[in-house]
Amino acid sequence: MNKQRAFTLIELLVVISIIAILIGILFPAIGAVQRHARQTENGTRVRGIVQSMIQASESRRGFFPGFDGFAFTNDGTATTGNSGPGQTVEARFWILLNGNYTNGDALVSKQETKDPWTTGQVTTDNYSYAMLKIASNTNTDPTNGRNGNDRFRREEWRNEQNAQAPIISDRLTLGPANSVQAASQPEEYASIHDGSTKGNWIGSIGFGDLHVDFAKTPLIDTRIAGYSNSIDTPGQDDIFAQLDTSATNSDDINKNAAMVYEGAVNPVGIFE
Repeated sequence: MNKQRAFTLIELLVVISIIAILIGILFPAIGAVQRHARQTENGTRVRGIVQSMIQASESRRGFFPGFDGFAFTNDGTATTGNSGPGQTVEARFWILLNGNYTNGDALVSKQETKDPWTTGQVTTDNYSYAMLKIASNTNTDPTNGRNGNDRFRREEWRNEQNAQAPIISDRLTLGPANSVQAASQPEEYASIHDGSTKGNWIGSIGFGDLHVDFAKTPLIDTRIAGYSNSIDTPGQDDIFAQLDTSATNSDDINKNAAMVYEGAVNPVGIFE
């Protein structure tokens, strides 16, 4: 008679242990691949937004939406969809959306659950990305008050193909106290991406020449209005700080990148 060979209890436990070890090795690898895929897709979206701005600039004297070189776009139903004046992030996104330069889905990161814009005003419920700050207050006169100080950044708010001028970036989800002149505090930052903890911001940054970096820090090299923020110390410009605290020349103090997410005056983005 043929005898059927069966697993012993020890053999079964060994097989189970091997499978558990393999799963333990495989799952982190799968997670890393998925994170990389989301980061790559996010970078593609950021590049698409910069591309849409370049296309829009062709009918705006080379400037991106919101500013035409002389004045900011006035708020209104036909101009910004009542989303705010042209220096606000919401108004600039509305101009892109209403002009069919991009679509609502493209403005929402896969890392977030938001409602893609379809019609009406643009709000923070409709987008995931921060834009280069081009004004500090809502006065539509670009020479007025702090808006005059922001003229250096506005020089980069156009199709200049500057490889060191950030135009779009992932937003913050956490930051220091909201202040127009907030000090650089990256230890307080957090991002929308998986694995990001307080003090560990990571995200996509789209530059004026259409290239996109997935940065692991908000401290990067920039060049704004011809002033290089890496002359003395590489990576010294905090893209979420309003002022370049490393500048030694008072004339250069506002020649740094500053990304805003909500409105025109928020230095670090909305806090959640």
